[in-house]
This record gives sequence, structure tokens and C-alpha cells, in this order.
Amino acid sequence: MPRHVPVNASPKMQVVPACAAAVALVMAWWLVPDQAHVASAQHARPQFYAASVKRSGAGGTRPNVETSLQYVRAARVIDLIAYAYPEVLPFQIIGGDDWIRSEQFQVTANTSVPTTQDTKRLMVRSLLEDRFALRVKRDTRTMPRFRLALARSDGRTGRFLRQSSLDCRAYISGLRPMTQSPLDAQGRLACSRVRVTRTGALDTLSYRGIPMSLFAHFLQANMGRAVTDHTGLDGLFDIDFTFSLSTAPGLSLPVRGQSEEIVSITTALRDDLGLTLEEEHGPVELLVIEAAKFPDPD
Repeated sequence: MPRHVPVNASPKMQVVPACAAAVALVMAWWLVPDQAHVASAQHARPQFYAASVKRSGAGGTRPNVETSLQYVRAARVIDLIAYAYPEVLPFQIIGGDDWIRSEQFQVTANTSVPTTQDTKRLMVRSLLEDRFALRVKRDTRTMPRFRLALARSDGRTGRFLRQSSLDCRAYISGLRPMTQSPLDAQGRLACSRVRVTRTGALDTLSYRGIPMSLFAHFLQANMGRAVTDHTGLDGLFDIDFTFSLSTAPGLSLPVRGQSEEIVSITTALRDDLGLTLEEEHGPVELLVIEAAKFPDPD
């Protein structure tokens, strides 16, 4: 069974849009908004010009749409909270009744003027407070988590973890427009948040010009648990590792392909990157749901 799938090496490989969970994996820390901007916007408590919230029924739901003027989404309350508080992942949101994680609602909202995604997140936060009477608080608790470390005692890394000549941090954080990213040899944006290349049951995730601390953050959505960087590796890196997304504990994805083709994320970290995840207990930042109620009908 072939183990490694070299990036851009096989004519059978296709760069495909990541499935929703795979995108969530890389875009959560991903797009944490500038804190000074958020503090200013929170004071103003931005709200949608018009918003409708309905419990999803047998009639189906509208496709998800997000533009500068519109936000349309069929989602659970837990998903709306994760959108409104992008600095936390779903596993960091605790408390609340079961319906918050099971019942789905159709949200259709409009703004009066073109609005950035950062401001729209705060508008969703206001909507949650007004329509669902949501109250949350922040907390830090000692919980199981992972530490990302070097797998080899001699400190050598795998061949798919390489020092980078790029610095993509400003583009990934949103401080600079992604459209201004340098281009790679194929004419694509070199600093895309992640590139997912799919071959059979295997997915190659590619990152460019990021520090190991940011890579550890990206791993959290995959693992469904906090991950801290203890590699001791300084600088910026290009990273490619190949595994089956269906094996990631933090993602609920169907298994594709035959069992002999399946490669776990821990195997890929070890074989491709020379890294390992070690279990430990430590402080984890959480968002605690204190109260929420079913919204009144429109």
C-alpha cells in the first residue's frame, strides 16, 4: 500500500474543496478577528437590519449563504455560537441543554450596509442573545489535552516538514487580504489557509509559511482536544501530511475507501512530519453556556 502521496506529483490527484468539517479544521484559528476591532464593535453591539429564526422542519432549509449583505444558515445553536465566538472550537463550548446540540434552526438575516465577517460574527452574537436569550461566560479548567512534540530522540523531523521562505501569518489571520498572497509555481495563492488534496481514502493537508504554534492550533479541530506546541522548532514551515480525515477524533466524517487504505492522523504525524501527540492534563480555555431558550416564533 502506498504510504506517502507527494503533493503535485500524481496526475490522478485533484485539489478539491475541503468538506465543511475539513474547512472548519483550518479556519477556526484561522480567522480569529483583530481584538481591538472586536472590542470597539462589541461596545456598539452591532445587529442585523432584519433577521428571521425558524425551527427547521420537514420542508427543508435554504442553502447556506454568506455575503457582505446577507447571512443565511441552517445550523444548530452550538454551530451559531462557534461562528459568533471564533476563538473557540466546538469542543471548548460546554454546558446548556441537549437541544442546543441537536435541534436545527433556519437563520435568515440581512444587513443594511456591506459588512465584514468580523462584524457579522458580532451580529450573530447579538442575535443569539436577543432570540435565544443566550448567556455565556469564559472559564479555564484543567482538562485532558495533547502536547505536540518531536517523535525522534535525535530531534530530526520528517521529510514533509520543511523550513519555509514564506511568511503567511498575516494572510491567514486576515491582517492582509488573502488575494494579495504570493503565488506558488502553479499560479495559486501560496498562503491559502489549507490545501486539501484527495486521493481515494487519503487526504493530504498542506500548509505554507506557518509557525509550529499555529499548526498545533490547527490540529485541535482534528483531535477534538486542545493541542499545545512543545516541539521547540523555531521559524516558519511548509507542512504536508497525508491521512484519512475520517480517522480524526474531532471530525464526524464517513469512512471512504477500503480499510487497508485508511491512515490515521497520528501515523501521518509520525511518518510524514516526525511529530507525535502526547496526552497530558493542563489548562483549557472554555466558553460555558449559562442559559439559553427556544426562540419565539417569527
